[in-house]
Amino acid sequence: MSTPIILRLFITTWMAMFLSSCATVHESYSPDGRIAYSLNCSGTARGWDKCYSAAGNLCKGLGYDVLSRSSEDVAFSSIGGSFSNQVGSFGGSSVKTNERAMLIACKSGSSSNTHTENSGSSQIIAKAPTNLTFLPPTGWEPKPLSDRMRQNGVFASALNRTIDCGTAISAIPKSSISDIITFASTRRANQAARLTNPIPSEIVELKINGRHAVRFEVTGSIPSSKGQFTYQQTIIEGTHEIAVTETWCYTHNFQRNAEALQKLPEAISGL
Repeated sequence: MSTPIILRLFITTWMAMFLSSCATVHESYSPDGRIAYSLNCSGTARGWDKCYSAAGNLCKGLGYDVLSRSSEDVAFSSIGGSFSNQVGSFGGSSVKTNERAMLIACKSGSSSNTHTENSGSSQIIAKAPTNLTFLPPTGWEPKPLSDRMRQNGVFASALNRTIDCGTAISAIPKSSISDIITFASTRRANQAARLTNPIPSEIVELKINGRHAVRFEVTGSIPSSKGQFTYQQTIIEGTHEIAVTETWCYTHNFQRNAEALQKLPEAISGL
């Protein structure tokens, strides 16, 4: 077998192995307020079973909803070559792979660790051991928390169906954060890493209910989902806790309702 053929086979085989890796997972949020997972199980030696297996491992007994699914055959070219007596010879070949991706969200589980208190037409949502509460403004309805949301410190979640936006509020011990700007920078980078072609904003400082706060936005696309989303995070320093409000919408809805969305963190009390 000639050297050029060996090179082409090596490169082609390596690419096929690379493109057939196990399902990769990126975490984000779905438009209805749930944590969503973008799964990619592309490759010549893998199939949809890898994506479904990853979805089952993520959601366990809760089950899951498939929000979107896409598949496409893509051909990649490879180049091989050799030199003999200062004369070069080159050749090319191609390998076809299957691009497979899906977006899923776990079904809502038990919310036994949360409680709601009626207050007129609204509900105050709280979760022990935090002292914080969130009173959703008019138009926002409370949503049950998944186990994963609670594990991440989320104590309240709400959805506005009119403008198709969601929000999640988490509480973090202040003692675990040495610098709020550094903390915000890390969260901004993490959010950008979950999106395709992310566009992060600057981190701005402001006052919310008399408390020092910082805010940033990241706009981009969720892998395997159509449309562009904008995520806004507002981080408020309390006496003993840090409150993080994360709000997300389709970008065109966010732009139309930016002023109202920026006021959402004002509904947090107990800081």
